[in-house]
Amino acid sequence: MTETLGSWGSAALVAGWIAAIAAVGFVVLFWQRLVRLRREFRVFEIVAEHANDGVILQKMDGTILWCNEAYCRILGRPQDFWIGRKPQKWVIPRDICPSDAEIEAFRYDLNGPEFKRFVMWRNMRGDGSEFWGQFSLSAVDVGEAEPLVVLTCRDVSEQVVREAALTQAKAELEHVVNYDALTGLANRRRLMAFLSEALQQAAHDGRRVGLIHVDLDKFKEVNDTHGHAAGDAVLVSAARTLETVTGDQDLAARFGGDEFVLVLPGQTDNTHLIDMAERLLKAVADPVAWDGINLAYGASLGLALSEPGTLDPEDLMQQADFALYEVKTQGRGAFAVFDRSLRRKQAAHKDMLEGLAEVIRTRGLDYHFQPIVDLATLQVTGVEALARWNHPKRGTISPVDFIASAEEIGLLEEVDLGAMQAAVSAQARLSAAGYPQVCAGFNASFQTLSNPDLLERLTWTAARHAVPHDRIVIEVLETVLLGDSIDEIEVAQQIARLVEAGFGARLDDFGNGYAGLTHLAQMRVTGIKIDRGLIRTILTDATSDKIVRAILDLTRDLGLDVVAEGVESYALAHRLGAQGCQSVQGYAIARPMPVADLVPWLDSYDPQAAAAAVKAAADVPGATAQAWRAG
Repeated sequence: MTETLGSWGSAALVAGWIAAIAAVGFVVLFWQRLVRLRREFRVFEIVAEHANDGVILQKMDGTILWCNEAYCRILGRPQDFWIGRKPQKWVIPRDICPSDAEIEAFRYDLNGPEFKRFVMWRNMRGDGSEFWGQFSLSAVDVGEAEPLVVLTCRDVSEQVVREAALTQAKAELEHVVNYDALTGLANRRRLMAFLSEALQQAAHDGRRVGLIHVDLDKFKEVNDTHGHAAGDAVLVSAARTLETVTGDQDLAARFGGDEFVLVLPGQTDNTHLIDMAERLLKAVADPVAWDGINLAYGASLGLALSEPGTLDPEDLMQQADFALYEVKTQGRGAFAVFDRSLRRKQAAHKDMLEGLAEVIRTRGLDYHFQPIVDLATLQVTGVEALARWNHPKRGTISPVDFIASAEEIGLLEEVDLGAMQAAVSAQARLSAAGYPQVCAGFNASFQTLSNPDLLERLTWTAARHAVPHDRIVIEVLETVLLGDSIDEIEVAQQIARLVEAGFGARLDDFGNGYAGLTHLAQMRVTGIKIDRGLIRTILTDATSDKIVRAILDLTRDLGLDVVAEGVESYALAHRLGAQGCQSVQGYAIARPMPVADLVPWLDSYDPQAAAAAVKAAADVPGATAQAWRAG
């Protein structure tokens, strides 16, 4: 028994020792874990305290349990201010801050979007200044009844400002790309995109798209008489007028220069288009008040309505443009609707353009030459090369009837270069026939004068035919230069280079209503050609006679040579000679003739007979040119 109790006692002792050892081990493990947790917490505390981002620990109701120094710095309040408070009242700007009741009732929603991504909020510092903050939220399970929330934030105001500036810059760039700077209307790029979308929608819903092509009348006169500022005032006024008649679904655009386009989606017939055209014509009839004067202008309109299934914007634009062209040929100030009749005309016009393109590309144009005579000696001093199209059905067509079409198809420069080649070749032929003093001239369009290779090409052509530079004259339409744009300045510089190289340069059609005197001051030309419209009335209109006399006095003072165009009677030649005009050109001398007929004509021409005929015309104003040409 005693031994049994002893055994039990020993076992109990052993068990006690084992329990004690286990307890000590548990304490040691607990202490080690506590040390590790404190070390980890210290690491977290060090990281949080030295982070640039603000960090706070909150309850689910938003109450702050802890915050780092960065949070205090960003929000502008000390750490002891935040502990135990809900931050909404002090960080949300007053205009969007929730009420006290809403703040009191607030609780985080762990399924809310702010727990899944970064969010941007407008915040307020302690001094009342505002900034943009970027926030992230995460829930932390700490074994309590509910998790805690860790919120991190950073001040991203600078980034927001940069992004806002970038967005504004992109919007401004988009506006520049799609809208006209002067009028604020859509530009050509925006117009074509809008028209394409409208046609696609019309094809889908069974409706049609209306188009009105607007071309301002008398705009060049306003621009040249009163300057670009006046012209701009007219353009802006026209733009505002267009805006007053367009609806919310319509588009008003500046197509270029003094041309505008209205796009009217959702049409069923021409009724609305015609109504708008009538309203526009009435509205633009009112002058524009500018700088104490009234600027009068008008408009010509071309109307077109898309056919069912039309998707190509260019088709509709061409139809409206053709209708506008019809109005211009009839005298302007009205509107025309593209209909079956105009469709037939358009088809014929298209055939004509295709035929013209073919004859230009294959160098099939002919060039005739019209003589120029010096009034003091009645000697022939020059010839002008004039293009002729020998049409298989319409016969010989003058440049008056096809030059605009050549420009339309982009081949006007080819016509000019053909005339240049013909003029240089003709001068070489005349020199070989004993008429080296006769100069040869050709017309140069804006496109030709804009080509930087023109001088080199003309110089090479003259050298190839052994023609002196001073025997070639470039005739420049006065309408080529109507302002001071970069292109026009480059053209003026091109003319100056040609003159410096020894070639002649005349300003053609001088006095036809544009700013001729301004161009004489701006352009380095060697002479002018007075427009036939002014010359033909000097015998019957005292004003025209005085204008021509003034032009002759001015050009004489400037040392420029002068040629009067359109001289069709001896009486005109006599009057011009009496006023001091140097040279004349017109049917009274000779009609344009093929180069093959030029030398025989010169051989038969008698200056003395011509002088007698001109002198006789002083007594017989109605004398014809028959004797002169026969002589």
